Amino acid sequence: MIIESLDKAAQRSYFHLKLKKMKTFFLSLLFLGGCLPAQQNAQSNSQVNSNSSQTVNTNPAYTPGNTQFGVMFADISSAQDKLEILKQLRVKTTRMTLSMDTWNGQNSNLEALQNAGYKVLLNVYWKKIRNDDGTKTPQPFPTGSELDVYRTKLNDILSKYKPEVLLVENEELVLKFHSGDISNYLNMLKVAVDVAHSKGVKVSDGGITNPQISLLVYNYLLNQNQRDEANRFANSTMNTRILKFSQNQNMNSDIGKKLAQAQELVEGLKNINIDYVNLHWYEQMGTKASTSNNTNAVSTGQLGRAVDFLSKLTGKPVILGECGQVDADETLTSSMLQEIANTGVPYAIWLSSNNGTTKALNSGNSLLAAGNAFVKFMDTYQK
Repeated sequence: MIIESLDKAAQRSYFHLKLKKMKTFFLSLLFLGGCLPAQQNAQSNSQVNSNSSQTVNTNPAYTPGNTQFGVMFADISSAQDKLEILKQLRVKTTRMTLSMDTWNGQNSNLEALQNAGYKVLLNVYWKKIRNDDGTKTPQPFPTGSELDVYRTKLNDILSKYKPEVLLVENEELVLKFHSGDISNYLNMLKVAVDVAHSKGVKVSDGGITNPQISLLVYNYLLNQNQRDEANRFANSTMNTRILKFSQNQNMNSDIGKKLAQAQELVEGLKNINIDYVNLHWYEQMGTKASTSNNTNAVSTGQLGRAVDFLSKLTGKPVILGECGQVDADETLTSSMLQEIANTGVPYAIWLSSNNGTTKALNSGNSLLAAGNAFVKFMDTYQK
């Protein structure tokens, strides 16, 4: 989960996109002009009402009510403790992380989860990011001969275990996790796809975050001369600081740089044979998040819009490889779960954690109010 600092984003060196890539990206946006949201297109996979910001997916990849929900934990390391909470939360899917530089031929936590019948979306890192003291060290993506090592190690891992989906790294544009050019990430992703598909394993990228998808959709709507609609979307999905700079881009050049990073990434994902594109989504993330009496209300329809937009731009189905809430109110839990179910994304993995800005469903082996709301929704949803 990341609510990125614009100041940190300026450090990345993705800012000199070639004219050819920019031209290709904006040709993609012209294609989207027939699909989102002003006009109806006979070949469109969705219908969008630009006045209400509601998105109705008719894409066969998305079946409302068919999402496989799961939960991941940042505060629990024991597989047995995870199994206990997963059982209480009524889910059979989870997500965990494995680092190649600490791989010794097996992983007892992964084995325990799979042996207990749980589906695992597996993040595989080239190098360990989280330090023993909880801090993070950004790691570069493998290049050159390192890609041969990466291929060999990934082949070993996937020969031993078959995850539900392989997630290649985590939030590849986020500075506290990774360093290096996005082109290096895309080259690594191609190797991962080659290895994973040879083992019958589906693949996704590491995750596009709220700020990144919000900038892409906002910029698209501006290019379609839908400024009012763009501002409504931005108010629902951007925090106040990013919104301010987005609406006045000359005030801060970081916005253009962040947009260029996201554009280069999605253009690359479109041209790689991954099975899913990974979106990370949290509520409340818009200007309502700073309004105490509105924190339990989701940004109705905007998740659906983001999913539809990203799917059309890349040509791939979208999964929520990470989602959650930044306010502990159980009403937000219920309304967000329903919003996710309405999109029909194949997978949605909820992060239960009190680290940083996110809120947990549990405290130890006991459910909190949000956790009880999660269970109540699951009991109804899965009938």
